[in-house]
Amino acid sequence: MTTNALDELWRSSPNEPLADAGARLAAHFVTRLRERRRLQGWWLGWTFLALTGATALALAQLVQQGPLEFAGQGALWLLLLLPWSAAIHFLRKLLREGVPPKTSIRSLREALLAAREGNRAERRRLAVIAILLGALAPVTAVAVRQLHLAGKASVNEAWSLALVFGLALAVGGGIVAWRYRRRLVPECRRLESLLRDLESNPVL
Repeated sequence: MTTNALDELWRSSPNEPLADAGARLAAHFVTRLRERRRLQGWWLGWTFLALTGATALALAQLVQQGPLEFAGQGALWLLLLLPWSAAIHFLRKLLREGVPPKTSIRSLREALLAAREGNRAERRRLAVIAILLGALAPVTAVAVRQLHLAGKASVNEAWSLALVFGLALAVGGGIVAWRYRRRLVPECRRLESLLRDLESNPVL
């Protein structure tokens, strides 16, 4: 939810000090939370699909070359292990949280508190992704070097791999930073402001 959308909801007529003001805004926030959870589910699905394909290719290489020859390329396994660990962590967290029921939030204050907690959870998730991207950068460099030393990538191929992976990590990091700073941080500040306004105006 953007800051402008929050402002429009706050100033709209359904959010005047009426009996159903909290229920209306609560329903909106619960819908947003459910949409965010559905998007996370799609993202995890594609992530697991991509990781499964990459792992299958790595296992096929292991069977073809033999474990002793592949043992000297441990960075490739670490390159798979880190994303798998993060994906499993996010999946367990998603399943533990469950789907927010439509009738679980009934007051305006509960709606704002739930929205703030959802914002914090999303910021924590992006922080973990940022740490993962940062950890993948040196691991990727070592993996490309190991491929080159093992004779599986020429100098030009190694540089091409480094460029592609480096660009992908940089783009991913830029998207994470943009969403964190431009969307989630302003949204959190606005929610905090609305909660302070609500506490100072008991009529609402």
